[in-house]
Amino acid sequence: MNTLSPEFQALLDTCAKIQAQTGPIPDITSSTISIHSLTSKAATVYEKVRYLVDYKDEHVVRRSAIERILKRILFIENKQEAGKALLHELVSGRYLPNNSVPESEALSVQAIIDVFRPCLSTIKASLRLTHTEQMIFGILASEVEAYLFPQPLNETIFHAFFAYTKKNLTYDGPLSAEAFETQLFIACRKALLKSDEGDIRYHLFCKAFSIVPGTFDAQAFISNRPRYTEAVTEIDELLQNPIGPSVLGRIKNFAIYFYFIREVILAHKENSAVVMSNPAELDASIRTILAEKYEVENAKLRRSGVRAILYILATKMVIALPIEMLYDVVIQKLAYTAINYKPLAINLVFHPSILFLLTRNIKTLGEDNTLRVISGIHEVVYGQPVKMITLRTRESGVMEFVFSALYAILFAFTFGLLLWVLLSLQFNPASITLFVLFIALVSYFGLRIRHNAEKWRVYTGNDKVLSLFWNSLTLPIVRLGMWLTRTFSSINVFVFVMDFLVESSFRIILKVFDSFLTFLKDKKEETY
Repeated sequence: MNTLSPEFQALLDTCAKIQAQTGPIPDITSSTISIHSLTSKAATVYEKVRYLVDYKDEHVVRRSAIERILKRILFIENKQEAGKALLHELVSGRYLPNNSVPESEALSVQAIIDVFRPCLSTIKASLRLTHTEQMIFGILASEVEAYLFPQPLNETIFHAFFAYTKKNLTYDGPLSAEAFETQLFIACRKALLKSDEGDIRYHLFCKAFSIVPGTFDAQAFISNRPRYTEAVTEIDELLQNPIGPSVLGRIKNFAIYFYFIREVILAHKENSAVVMSNPAELDASIRTILAEKYEVENAKLRRSGVRAILYILATKMVIALPIEMLYDVVIQKLAYTAINYKPLAINLVFHPSILFLLTRNIKTLGEDNTLRVISGIHEVVYGQPVKMITLRTRESGVMEFVFSALYAILFAFTFGLLLWVLLSLQFNPASITLFVLFIALVSYFGLRIRHNAEKWRVYTGNDKVLSLFWNSLTLPIVRLGMWLTRTFSSINVFVFVMDFLVESSFRIILKVFDSFLTFLKDKKEETY
């Protein structure tokens, strides 16, 4: 038996109290929201299809769904009972369990929505959201999610992780201690909870106004309204601070250790302290959980690869191919030039093929990584000495200029080489533009998928020379793909079509279908 560190024992005690809570007593006087199984299946299929074309990470799909549904029912369908409509759609899409959510919950959700109405009252007239309104609306979706899907255990472990990381990381740079702590807070949420920008904005907003997540107060919300634009601007600056990726990279190993500590706590509940006090039992539990995670990540990798390939193919068929064919038919014909089908064929086949190879050639994590995870968890649980991590970002203005110049040269070389190859293959301007755009998207998607596949890999700092060279050469292409994804995600044509032309009609049809099935069921019962 080993002695747990005092900090870790305190964490286990808090987690035990959370796990012992049974939650609120169900309201047995209220009927529950019930959706027919056929309607639910249809709605679930729709959510999966939309998830495919919107291409969001799995862990943010639920909050994204809440935000999307709220926008439609508030500003397109203009429903007064928005809370009730939202709960029905979350149940039909299987985000909430069927026949388990009391209808009285709609009042609580409606109360949350009503808190935000004063800040969103101008949107109905224009149906155009300013940047501040967009952020406020995202905060509304996060607040609704925090109420419907509370995660007290995750938040408790996050704060323990944040405290541990702050204790074992020193910063040597121009930021103030408070500013660096905020950057560390952002990085910790990304590293442990895989938070996206929407979730981080929500928690930074709560910190800025001293609001406990899930407890927005109408009076306080309205009184602080004049400061919201300023707060959103400050949050934007925090999220765009260039130090963020550096901090995130340095704390990744700590995040892995705390993630599997959480998994052990979830697996053993009230026996967690006993298991963790025994190194042999703890190691056996970690090995079991890691083996399951490796298997799950391999399956998720295959699904993500298929999703990305289908997304690229669909985008090419609907957008890129017609543009390229139009250019060939109109411009080439006017110039009395024969249509060259080789660039057309390459643009159609090359990018999905490259993405397939990028997502299939990934090695499975093995025993060496498992031993590193176990060793790191021992350091946390038993309070063993940890090598202090130092983050230095103090570069002179001259060095920053030199590095920027070197990156510009690398950028010019990479895209110059790519342009030379495409011109050698007789690509026209339209074919070149589409090829470059899609190779950037494919590179970024492939990098994201590979990164997710290795998210449990403990970094040792031993980079291979060939890998380092290739990553440096392709960095400009990957960063272009990242910029395209983030910049144009809000004007995704598939998302626009599904949100404004398909989803409203589809939901009406589903509602009528569900009502008809209920009618048939009632008639059947009347015959008994």
